[in-house]
Amino acid sequence: MSLSRSILMIINLLLGVCRAQNPATCPLNREHDAYAGNVQKLADDKTQYLASLNNNEAFLSLLHPIMIRRVPGTTNHALVRKHIIDTLESYEWTVETDDFTSKIPYVDEDMNGQVPFSNIIATWDPRASRRLILACHYDSLYQNRHSNFIGATDSAVPCAILLDVARTLTPYLRQQQEVSINVLNKSRKN
Repeated sequence: MSLSRSILMIINLLLGVCRAQNPATCPLNREHDAYAGNVQKLADDKTQYLASLNNNEAFLSLLHPIMIRRVPGTTNHALVRKHIIDTLESYEWTVETDDFTSKIPYVDEDMNGQVPFSNIIATWDPRASRRLILACHYDSLYQNRHSNFIGATDSAVPCAILLDVARTLTPYLRQQQEVSINVLNKSRKN
């Protein structure tokens, strides 16, 4: 099974879990939500089409710069932060950061006290009333100064997947935006 098909299955599963646990209280079933209750299984041909959008070369180019030790407060952490921001901005997403410091428990003399962190928030259309939110953390765990823990499956790969999702969705989001603008212009002329 391809990586893209696996990701689609996971997303579909996550959407279905909420509805299966308690349909009455699931946020997907809000009465005021026009999309409430419209979650349906994707037909095989649609799933295959979505999986065909996979571009392993592009994915690996997004992953490679993240596959380094990314301990908060280090040069590598800043490099990965820059890679994520530059990539999202190159897709024309609006990017902002939430930078803060936090006191961490004592690990050793190299890692203690106040450590800088940064949340990266990328939005396709900040004016849109509905938004898709994708989240992951890009830092790697600090174990000790001799450890070279990269955190590939913990954060590097999920971050690359989300960057790849943004890369894949951007052309479709652009089309959707253009359609909305055309509809507004047409209705103004009438």
